Amino acid sequence: MASKAKDIYYSLVTEFPEAMQEITKLSRNEQGCKDFIRCDVKAFNFDTLWNVGSIRSQKEKSPDALFEHNDILYFVEFKEGKHDRADIRQKIHEGIVTLFQYSVSRRVADRESFFDIEIKYAVIKRGHTQGERSFLLTLEKSQDVFSLKNLEGLLVKETTVRWNPESIFKFLKKVSNGAISKVDVVSVDQKTAVVYT
Repeated sequence: MASKAKDIYYSLVTEFPEAMQEITKLSRNEQGCKDFIRCDVKAFNFDTLWNVGSIRSQKEKSPDALFEHNDILYFVEFKEGKHDRADIRQKIHEGIVTLFQYSVSRRVADRESFFDIEIKYAVIKRGHTQGERSFLLTLEKSQDVFSLKNLEGLLVKETTVRWNPESIFKFLKKVSNGAISKVDVVSVDQKTAVVYT
C-alpha cells in the first residue's frame, strides 16, 4: 500500500498555495534581520499551519518547512541564532500532531495510514566551527545535537543536524527533488556567503 505522504503534501499545497515560500524567507532570522540560506526554490512554510484538532484552532510550535521527496515527509527547522534543545524537540512533537490533525480533518489519511508515513526531521543550523570539510562532515554524522536520536523509531524515522555548507546544499537538493541547483550560505556577519552548486 502506498504511503499517504504525497497526498498530504499535495493537499497542503493546494489548500494553502501562499504557504509555498522561498527557502531564503523560510531560513531568515526575522528578529535579527539576518539571512541564513539564500535560495529561490520554494518549500511549504509549515509555520503557517494551525492545529485544527480542537474546537478552536490554535497555533502550535512547529518546524519551519515541510518537503516531500520519494513518498517521505521531511520537516526542516532552520536555526540561525540561539537554539534551545527543548524548543527544537517540542517543534517536531507539535508539528507532527498538527499534521496529523490536519490530515484526519481533511480525510486525507486516517490514524493507521498516517502512522505508516515515513517522516524525517532535520535541523539546519548556522555553523561556527571552522575546519577541514571532511572533518566537519564526519563531526556532523557523529554528533547527537539536541539529543534528537531518541526520537527515532517512534515520532520520526530519522533525524539529522546539518551545519556544514556542503552537506546543507546536498540535503536541500535531495529533499527538493533536485530543484535546487545552488545555495548561498551567509556568514553570521552577513558580509560573505559560501556558494555551493
